[in-house]
Amino acid sequence: MREFLVYSFPLWLLLLGILLLLLSAPPILRYKAVDARFTQFKSLRVTSPILNTLIMIAVLGKPFLEHLQKNNWDMGFIDPQIVMPFVWVFIVSLWALLAAVIIFFFRAIRNINVLRGERLRSPYSALFMLVPISNMIVIPYLEYFAYQRSRALAMPEEASKLRAALLVVAAFGLLLVNLALGLPSDDPSQPGTYDPLALLVMGLCTGCASGMLTTRIVNGIFEAQDLLAQRTMGGKDSVAEVDGRKRRIEALKLDAVVLLLITAAATALFPSLPSRVVAEVFHS
Repeated sequence: MREFLVYSFPLWLLLLGILLLLLSAPPILRYKAVDARFTQFKSLRVTSPILNTLIMIAVLGKPFLEHLQKNNWDMGFIDPQIVMPFVWVFIVSLWALLAAVIIFFFRAIRNINVLRGERLRSPYSALFMLVPISNMIVIPYLEYFAYQRSRALAMPEEASKLRAALLVVAAFGLLLVNLALGLPSDDPSQPGTYDPLALLVMGLCTGCASGMLTTRIVNGIFEAQDLLAQRTMGGKDSVAEVDGRKRRIEALKLDAVVLLLITAAATALFPSLPSRVVAEVFHS
């Protein structure tokens, strides 16, 4: 019985994530009116760039920290006085990222309730993102909820549930792949493992691709909510409609994601390719 509970514990935690989401939304909330204390729209103009910056720092810092951890924090030939400041920046940014994610989605969900005039979901459900294993259910769903609902309120003619779901699934799926790539050992003597450079390339590619797609979600939520606030409330801190320049930037991001995924796939199929490329570069 004890072994059954231990082996099924992750499954119970996943079911807990579904239960937590149900408890934070209808039919529990019954679409009741927004509390008068929380009817003020708060723009995500400041939180959004902070969160995006922390996401990209975490993307770059995670493989670096994993490499040091697997090597017992041996800096190698690099002076520790040079490396340690970067190590502390990466560590602090990872903890700051957790706080920024909670603050961003807490405000995003509360803004949706304010703009809709109904309490569609409790903003405190953002705290469930910190629950281990359950967050595999909670994080993608709350990202989808905030992104799709924000765009549906601001620009219903351009909001697509399928595209929103594909974006969130791709971003979170690549994040899981990136986490999985950090588990194998860098020891080439162990069978079935990639060499350190191949793992680093695949980790950076999948991590950067996931980070870019996540920043697209964050920007989509922020821009849609500020656009709707400008239309309905005349907020002076709101932004105008997304212009052509921003659309081109997002298109370039998608092109970069495709290039990163091609590189990661090529490295997975040909693990020695990065080492050969580096050797050719140094030889030439």
